[in-house]
Amino acid sequence: SSQVGSMLHNPSYAGAYCWGRVQTKQNFQDGRLQKRHVRMLDVEKSRVLLWDHHPGYITRAQYEEHQRMMARNYTQFGGGSPVRQGRALLTGLLRCGRCGRRLQVKFWNAAGCPGRYLCDGTHTSGGKYCLGVSGAAMDKAIDAEMLRVLSPLGIEASKAALASTGEAQVGQRNTLILQEQQLQYEVRIAQERYEQVDARNRLVASSLEARWNAKLEELAQARATLTNLDQTAPPVSTVNLQQEIQWLGENFEAVWNSEHCPIELKKRLVRAVIDEIVVDTTESTISLIIHWQGGAHTKLETVRPTRKTAQANSTEDIEIIRQLAPRYSDDQIANVLSKMGRLTGKGKVWRRQAVKHARNKAGIAGGDCPKIDPDLLNMSAARRLTGVSDTTLRKLVQAGLLVNHQKIPWAPWELRRQDLESDPVARILDRLRWDGRLVLGPRLVSGVEQLALFQGGSNDG
Repeated sequence: SSQVGSMLHNPSYAGAYCWGRVQTKQNFQDGRLQKRHVRMLDVEKSRVLLWDHHPGYITRAQYEEHQRMMARNYTQFGGGSPVRQGRALLTGLLRCGRCGRRLQVKFWNAAGCPGRYLCDGTHTSGGKYCLGVSGAAMDKAIDAEMLRVLSPLGIEASKAALASTGEAQVGQRNTLILQEQQLQYEVRIAQERYEQVDARNRLVASSLEARWNAKLEELAQARATLTNLDQTAPPVSTVNLQQEIQWLGENFEAVWNSEHCPIELKKRLVRAVIDEIVVDTTESTISLIIHWQGGAHTKLETVRPTRKTAQANSTEDIEIIRQLAPRYSDDQIANVLSKMGRLTGKGKVWRRQAVKHARNKAGIAGGDCPKIDPDLLNMSAARRLTGVSDTTLRKLVQAGLLVNHQKIPWAPWELRRQDLESDPVARILDRLRWDGRLVLGPRLVSGVEQLALFQGGSNDG
């Protein structure tokens, strides 16, 4: 990246010879001459600067435009802010009213969080932020002020857009017509010069013929461009176009708040009318001074948002976490809450981190290593102990032969070890393992009787 930056700042790529741009200081210390390069001077302040010294990769105008663009995008020392795709509307426009630094935007959640505008203060050196404001609150306040200022101008802007669109189309067509007339004159002059030359002077004749053909090609290209403009350009005076532009002017607020309005367009509009915003805060308010591009200033004061009680987790969710925390990990609790269709106080799906935060805030013990009761088995442990499937165990619970010690609906099923080893569950499972039949009715016999019946049936056969 440093090589790219050096190339963009080097005027030699624009065809200039530049020497003496590095400022050097010399001083004697301990009997020795020491040189120190201080900084790079501006190109125009170089000792020697010769433009058009050699063919450049870009023109001088392009080079100067690149310098202005990089100066606007350099936000650290007072530059502007490039328009990017981030969700923060005011990136690069906010300045701290306490220390004068530019506010930076920081995000802690990639799922639609508007982030916060922060003044670093002494944070980078181990201190604290100078101030911080909610990104949503700031964007909302500037949105409202933009709509208040620009909405009355919408109709006038729509009329000006109609007029400028028409003038631009007519001006482009007139330019092409004048270009066509000029080329017709040049073609006629080239033809006359070719016809007047002596045919025996072949070198001059071939040169004049080539110039004539080149002018004919330019004339044909100009006529094709004019024909294409007449065929493709929409008529400005159509009623539908006038109505659409008029509607956009009268409904500027609806267009601004539409979900189809891209954030990049909003940022460009904001930067077109606002130069800078100075921010300061108190415990309850946010003070803003808007510096408009025309030199006017507007003072605003808005309420500083506080943590809403609506964002707190519901008491039902906290109670569920309290019941499940002694037996289950945070991941399992989050899975149970999600299956129940519960959401956090912020309206998001429960995750392990959200369960951990809610549990710690409520003072509930637990974590990823819950206490294990050896006598209380989940379905996996019960399946390994008995050697039968989950379906069989569920049928035994439905028949009332086993008790499901499930804490709440959607929580994992839990069965006691002594219930699985007790009679008649043990006899039912013995018969199931013997002949593959699950008999839950009164026709239950012991394992010895099953063996005798089986042997007797085999001898009769």
